[in-house]
Order: sequence, then structure tokens, then C-alpha cells
Amino acid sequence: MSDKHFTFNFNAPVGQSIANVEKMEVHMDKDRQIQVMNAEQVNVPDDQEPENEPDDKVAAAIKAVYKENVCKQADWAVIVRILEEKRKIKKSTFLADALYINKVCGVAVTNEDSLARSSIFTKVIGLYPYWRIKDGEETRETDGLLRKYKAIGEIFVKALGE
Repeated sequence: MSDKHFTFNFNAPVGQSIANVEKMEVHMDKDRQIQVMNAEQVNVPDDQEPENEPDDKVAAAIKAVYKENVCKQADWAVIVRILEEKRKIKKSTFLADALYINKVCGVAVTNEDSLARSSIFTKVIGLYPYWRIKDGEETRETDGLLRKYKAIGEIFVKALGE
């Protein structure tokens, strides 16, 4: 393994933030062509990349959750998280996810910011149905949130039939 190190400066327009870069793989060939991949991309074969085109079963499952009237704006992130885990949609495409959910429901039930800021992405780890609260994130509210997220997930997965 090479002991050469690179320093990358991430620049963005004022008001735009770069959330987090934990690991990046950079490959340089003999012609000095560079290929850069995020950690999420490193272990994902091309044939497994989700298309972000949910099918009719996904739409029916979203409608089932909508009919139960259990979600506030940020709670719809539970559906997004499950779909990401099942590799049915790409990660962190919150605008597209919100637009799709709203289209299926026929009304605006969520938005990009609500999905992106949901506690399901910041305080919960594991894969459904084995989600749990991250160590150090436990509060009086997180137990109830986790129960609510799992209940929404149960409705969604049951309607999905998987």
C-alpha cells in the first residue's frame, strides 16, 4: 500500500453544505486518469445499482401507509429508509423521493428537507426490522420514535408483500 496522501478541498457555493465524506477511494492509472468513488459506491456492483423507479407494489404500499394516517412530514423518511435498505431507490435522493411520495398520495405529505432531517437517518442504526437507537442518542423521546418508525415500517412492508 502506498504511503502517499492527498488533500482535497471541498468547495461549495455559500449556503450549500457538504454533509460528510468519511471515506473516498481514488484510483490513478498509468495515464494519470483519476477515478474517485464515495465509500457508498465502493462495494456496490453496477448491476445492483437501484434505478430510482419504484414499481406498482411500492406505490400501493405507500398508499397503505397514507390511508393509516400515521405519518407526519418527517416520518415519511421511514419509507425512504426501507426502500434504500432494499436497494429499490438510490440513497439521499430526497427531492425525488418526496416528489414521488407526494404524487402517489395525491397531496403534499412531505418534502425534501423533512426527509433529509428525519431522525430515522441520524439516530437509528441497523436494518429494518432490527433498527435500534444509536448509542448516546437515547432520550425519553427516542424510544417512542423508534416504536413509531417500526410501526410505520410494518404497515409498509406488509403492504409491499416482502
